[in-house]
Amino acid sequence: MVKAIGPLDVLAQRGWLAHTPPSFRKTVLARTQLRQFRKGAAVYRLHDPPGGLWAVVKGAVELELPSPGTATHPVHFATPGFWFGEGPLVVGAARMMTVIASRPSTLATLPLADCHAILKVDPAAWRWIALLSIMTLELSAGGIADLLLRDPAKRVAALLLRLSGMRSAV
Repeated sequence: MVKAIGPLDVLAQRGWLAHTPPSFRKTVLARTQLRQFRKGAAVYRLHDPPGGLWAVVKGAVELELPSPGTATHPVHFATPGFWFGEGPLVVGAARMMTVIASRPSTLATLPLADCHAILKVDPAAWRWIALLSIMTLELSAGGIADLLLRDPAKRVAALLLRLSGMRSAV
């Protein structure tokens, strides 16, 4: 008998959650809620109140950062298995970027209250939130390194490799 694949299976198999222990993964997925976004819809915007974690299940999102004195600029396109939004969980501050659905998308969210409930029961689970932050830092550092490449062909190749997930050590 072939096991049916559920919509959240991609999160258990790819990205941050795939690198966590099965018990933590199961707990997170049990509290996760699915949401649909049309192309161009904001998941959240810069300076929105703190919220929980998000993950791309189907489709893609564009992560945008502000530049001083200008509008936000896209810095990354995320595809299924990508988790984001841990900043407010860690520091309790407002959203630090804007995230927009770049096509019709299904996203999973782990609301902030559920994040706190999981961490209250299992304080050692902060290790897995730290892992997500390190993965985000690695992605950011890789993007900066790509921009520093002088050869435009190498810079574009590096960008394409990063966007396809081929330049990540994790």
